[in-house]
Amino acid sequence: MSRRHVSEIKRSKTDDLGVAILACENSQKSKSYVPKYLLSTIDGQSLIEHQSSIIKKVYSNNCIYVVAGYGCDKVVGLLPKCMRIVENQNFQTSGPAEYLRLLINNSSESGILFIDGNLMFPEDVLLDFDFASSFLVCVEEECNQQDIGVTISNGCVNQLSFGLKTKTYNIFFLRDFELRLAEKICRNRDKNKLLLFEILNYVINNGGIIKQHKPKAKHSIKKIETAKDLYEDNDI
Repeated sequence: MSRRHVSEIKRSKTDDLGVAILACENSQKSKSYVPKYLLSTIDGQSLIEHQSSIIKKVYSNNCIYVVAGYGCDKVVGLLPKCMRIVENQNFQTSGPAEYLRLLINNSSESGILFIDGNLMFPEDVLLDFDFASSFLVCVEEECNQQDIGVTISNGCVNQLSFGLKTKTYNIFFLRDFELRLAEKICRNRDKNKLLLFEILNYVINNGGIIKQHKPKAKHSIKKIETAKDLYEDNDI
């Protein structure tokens, strides 16, 4: 049985699935500043175009959302009409929690796969997910002090914070109870600047269970910090 066929069986367990690309940069740093998700990849596409084409290929039967703030008009012009755009018009005064609030308000699925718009990854990364329960993508890489890491116990995430041993990327799936907990904290307007890892900590601390998902292909996910990252050692 092929890997793709196994993946289709896993994904068929959750027909009620939405996929969200989070383009969450909040402010213009200079007149010439370009948000990471609009940087050009080696094939000439923007990062968000590259990412969305992979996601659309794997999740062709699911609703795909793009949640954007700064540069939203450019994002709209780059992506196919089949993708649903959710705009955070208050991006300058809010954080990721506001993006999630708007997304959840505009979606009806019982589970949502969230993907950071500043990541490069191959199609294979998306083919191993099992949507039977909530999960967070974690890799066996050492964190530096600027990276978000996790502690793991019995295959479940206990805590997220800066510099912890096991590195995580902002690819995570929330369904049912965990998604409702995320919705609850994000609807608190006083908490609209919360970061993604703080939202996930709230979910865990209030009884949610988020499993660890380890990609099979080592070093197959790359976080883009500058345009240089899109060209250096890029085998994705």
